[in-house]
Amino acid sequence: SVCMLLDRMFNLKGKTKTEILYSKAQHVSKFRQMYDILKCREVNDIHHAHDAYLNIVVGNVWNVMFKELAGTNEIRKFENLWTKNFDKFKKLVIEENQNNGKKVDLVSLTTGCLFNSKSLHSLTNDVVWQADYIKKIKSYTINCNEGYVNKFVVTRMPHEKAGDTGAFYDETIHIKGNEVGSSKGLIPLKKDLDPSKYGGYKSDATSHLCLVEYKQKNKSSINFVREFCKVPVRFAGLQESDEKEFLKQICTINKITANLDDVRIVCKKILIDHTLEFEGCRYYIRSGDLDCITTCQWYPSYHIVKLVRAVVKNVSKLKSVKKEEEKKNIVIEGLTLSDTEILYKAIVEQLKKKFYANYSFAKKIKKDEISFDKFKNLELFKRVEVLIQMLNNINHSGSVCNAVLIGGVKQETCKRRDALPKHKVLLITNSPSGLFEKVISLIV
Repeated sequence: SVCMLLDRMFNLKGKTKTEILYSKAQHVSKFRQMYDILKCREVNDIHHAHDAYLNIVVGNVWNVMFKELAGTNEIRKFENLWTKNFDKFKKLVIEENQNNGKKVDLVSLTTGCLFNSKSLHSLTNDVVWQADYIKKIKSYTINCNEGYVNKFVVTRMPHEKAGDTGAFYDETIHIKGNEVGSSKGLIPLKKDLDPSKYGGYKSDATSHLCLVEYKQKNKSSINFVREFCKVPVRFAGLQESDEKEFLKQICTINKITANLDDVRIVCKKILIDHTLEFEGCRYYIRSGDLDCITTCQWYPSYHIVKLVRAVVKNVSKLKSVKKEEEKKNIVIEGLTLSDTEILYKAIVEQLKKKFYANYSFAKKIKKDEISFDKFKNLELFKRVEVLIQMLNNINHSGSVCNAVLIGGVKQETCKRRDALPKHKVLLITNSPSGLFEKVISLIV
């Protein structure tokens, strides 16, 4: 099992004794439900940190009570307390679940009995749980104070796109007049096979990017130009084995017409999800075409998080219904018309920040092309569908946002697609924890 592998890794040759504790997601989930600690993936990425923290809190209590204290006098004291609490708590859970149409489960009862105790102690008399701990836990997981949340560091793992599927290109064979319209730009099916006769592939899969520098000659001067180039999966191996051939292919694909002797590689690998900084903002690279998404996280109030959760739950119900007329009969739970307006304004306020300035939807908000009046004229279920689309710009769960009903277009791109600036572009590399970072100047 994974725990056995971790045990071998951390306790190699018996030099240290690291105890591997088991923690189940359902225990943390029940703990969240007990104390109304919301989890919402559609708001930001901080729920990963919250899960890690709560697994430590909950896992430690379960480990002490059911492993360390097993067969001791302390567990007998706890069992007496448990017996008193169990029947009382079971009655409450049964009543609550009957109202919600759910069955009583042992995890809910056990979690409830554990964390309803005033205090719990280990064999060494260390306090593992006290009732007033929940105040501190909530301050860590719900507190939206700007000074506090800015301490969070969120990182992504940069990777070569080849690791996703290993495919060289879209494997559909295209022929002249079929979708692409002509054979120009098609990749031959095999070496020396003419695509105009035999067809070919298109859409080269990008492995990573590199930065090249070349001479650009004008009538009166010579300039040195730096340019980001996408590296297709099928040529990535040439970078180490045959640099000259690699440069030739990369210049052809990226339409660089400079003499090959005047071209050099400045930065060998810029990976997908590497961080670039320019114009005072940081972005993750998402494709070989330099589509970027902001690294900015959204930290709304607790009330807004509850509204987002309600939107997500109702959208899942609406998705199961295809006909518009039938959607009108769906009961929207946990949301009123005024709630949707509050959430709309909160999303718009976030998208007005400079990090989103080059997103097409955010640009239209700035120009007042996105209409709040049109939003207010929509039925409740339509508002819910629009809000989930607007959230794509913040959580990037979708690459486009359908904003037709509020003054936009059907496919507003949820990313930065403008050309990169010609000056002051930095590459930021982080340690996995984000505690250490290195800044590399790519374009001065």
